[in-house]
Amino acid sequence: MVMPFERLCGACGAKVGAERFCEKCGADQQALAFEADKARLLYSGPLRSARGSLVWTGSLVALGALFTFAKSHGVAVVSLVVGLGVAALYAGLWVWSKRQPLGATAAGLGIFVTLQVGSAIIEPATLLQGVLVKIALLVLLIRGVHAGVLLRGHGLHGI
Repeated sequence: MVMPFERLCGACGAKVGAERFCEKCGADQQALAFEADKARLLYSGPLRSARGSLVWTGSLVALGALFTFAKSHGVAVVSLVVGLGVAALYAGLWVWSKRQPLGATAAGLGIFVTLQVGSAIIEPATLLQGVLVKIALLVLLIRGVHAGVLLRGHGLHGI
């Protein structure tokens, strides 16, 4: 019977009680718990939403570029190339976000805002096109950056 104050080793499953190191395998229970908490934080909540928003942003940019190209009957080649390039950039940020979610979501947020401001300067009517989707993506990216800042504040410097 396992007593309420006893724990099992995160590495081998042996009883460790309140001890920091497992007597059977020598695993540091505090380090194992920290890594488990870090993994849980990285793959749930706002950071997961932020990584997802990087994928959504890239996908929507690619679809927009394809739609613009098709609507122009093949004339808007530059728009297609730029749009697909930005989509590829967001795909790269998504890959990077698996290791550094704060940096990737902050970069994604910066790119997103820059593109929206640039589009509004060049063609002001684009600012209102898809405004609900733009707001949703902006909120997800801001939440991801905020969560990354909080994690950094708690000593998770590798994030």
